[in-house]
Amino acid sequence: FSILSSSHIAIHVWKEFRRVCLDIFACDEKKKVEKALKVFVREFKPRSYRVRIVRRGFIHDPRFNNKKK
Repeated sequence: FSILSSSHIAIHVWKEFRRVCLDIFACDEKKKVEKALKVFVREFKPRSYRVRIVRRGFIHDPRFNNKKK
């Protein structure tokens, strides 16, 4: 089970092409995004998938990244 309290997940479906695009946005921790992705892969069992990470907004603020200082 994965909780994204300050974020959201959007699922875009193209049934005619048998394609799904999953957008996972998190405002706090990268770990939560990774966990949510693992849940989707485990539950939906795609034949293949690609991951693209886009850094946006507050992720550049050191208060919101996972790196230990």
